[in-house]
Amino acid sequence: ALREYVPHDRAAWLAHDIEGHAATVSQRCAVLRASFVRTACLARIKGLKLATNKGTHTVMLSAGGGALVLGCTGGVIGTCGGATAGTVAGVVPALLTFGLS
Repeated sequence: ALREYVPHDRAAWLAHDIEGHAATVSQRCAVLRASFVRTACLARIKGLKLATNKGTHTVMLSAGGGALVLGCTGGVIGTCGGATAGTVAGVVPALLTFGLS
């Protein structure tokens, strides 16, 4: 069934259709480029609208402050918890080895 559309001599088929293929690829690239440009413009407009909104500024400052405070608190708690767990786990073996030596 494919032999009706694709000839046996492949070199002749490619040489005959190369201009049409190049034109088709060029048209597809132009359509794709136009789509990308339109999407970029829409993203820019929505980004500017979001960046100039006062409510967005409030949310961003609140989120940044919360992340700073809670991140530092979590770091301190993790450090203290790790030090305590390490001390508890290491005291018993340390007493045994100190007593044996």
